[in-house]
Amino acid sequence: MKSEKKIEVEKLDLPFIDPDEKMEFIKVDCPSCSAKVQAENIDLQSRIGKCVQCNALFSVDKDLMHLQTNVKEREKVKRPEGVEIFYFKDEMEIETIQPLPVLQIINLSLTPFMLIFSLLLYFLKDVENAIYVAVFSAVLVAIGMYVVLRRKHHKIYINVNEHEVSIQRRPRHMVKDMKFDRNEIEQVYVKQTTDGMALCFIVNGQDGQKHHQVLTRIRDISHAKYMEQEIERYLGIRDKVVHGEL
Repeated sequence: MKSEKKIEVEKLDLPFIDPDEKMEFIKVDCPSCSAKVQAENIDLQSRIGKCVQCNALFSVDKDLMHLQTNVKEREKVKRPEGVEIFYFKDEMEIETIQPLPVLQIINLSLTPFMLIFSLLLYFLKDVENAIYVAVFSAVLVAIGMYVVLRRKHHKIYINVNEHEVSIQRRPRHMVKDMKFDRNEIEQVYVKQTTDGMALCFIVNGQDGQKHHQVLTRIRDISHAKYMEQEIERYLGIRDKVVHGEL
């Protein structure tokens, strides 16, 4: 009797594929003669198409932008550590930790230089002023360490209800609360700034659209994109590509 050969089966961790999900695609027609343009006659880098029927050159930027927008809508960001979200009746609240206040960053940045300055005064035999500078530096260090240790209790709250979207900082650190009519928010997006990332609103007003930076100095891209995603989802806003966004 022949021995049966044991076959080892390895389970593969494959991504879930939704059978009902429709793949996004576009077909491009020549704007001059309406002939179908083959994909091989479209340069994706320059976004220029060429019609072999009438030799016309034309831009396909709008077609590709439409496709990019639909692809972007399917990308989902999972909730990252450091961002909490709560629902109560008709309200949604997002909670995250405040970035260090600008004045505190300046404080921590200048403290080492002040300590060096106090040592310089000491070696120059100006002991009295050296002591004053050293004591002042120590006080700044103590304040800075206290703020850093207490930072986990300094929160930003984004509240969305049936009337408005509000952004509150507690404690405020001399920053006013922001409020927007939820029906006037056209789009939410994230952009890169000189000191990190910013969460921005495009708001429709009587004088036209305005771009508002509602949260700044965000260091983690997953935090920013998750907040953008959840705010748009709760407001029923269709995500669109904004020039200059991340």
